[in-house]
Amino acid sequence: TINKKDIADSLFLIIYDNFKDKNIVNAAANKLNLPLIDLNYDPAKDIYALAEGYMLDSIYSKSIDIFLSIYKDFPKSSLAPKALYASAWILEDNLFLLDSAASVYDTLIAKYPTTPYVKRISQKISSYKQEKARILRIHGIPD
Repeated sequence: TINKKDIADSLFLIIYDNFKDKNIVNAAANKLNLPLIDLNYDPAKDIYALAEGYMLDSIYSKSIDIFLSIYKDFPKSSLAPKALYASAWILEDNLFLLDSAASVYDTLIAKYPTTPYVKRISQKISSYKQEKARILRIHGIPD
């Protein structure tokens, strides 16, 4: 591609359009005078903000759906455990759906055991499960 700017630019454009998660994209951006790509960008960030907005507006079911979609669609995002925690928190504190909240908390514990969110809820979940088992035993219902 030396002395063939059109061919070089078309190759750089292919790199720029198709390799936005690779370091080489910014070399192509420099050659094309295009904006540099933030390689640390997390696509879940904007979705999390949307879910948080619904939560603040008390549109809880929509907020929960979006938070859970972050976990499903971006499980490796640093926001995935936070999104699970937020959805369980809404279920527990706003909708009082304790069994549903416990289920989401269990997923959080299973999938992201070393996160600070698990540290916040592990004792609460353990106590909840013990109390639920106690109540079932009192009423003669097997676990």
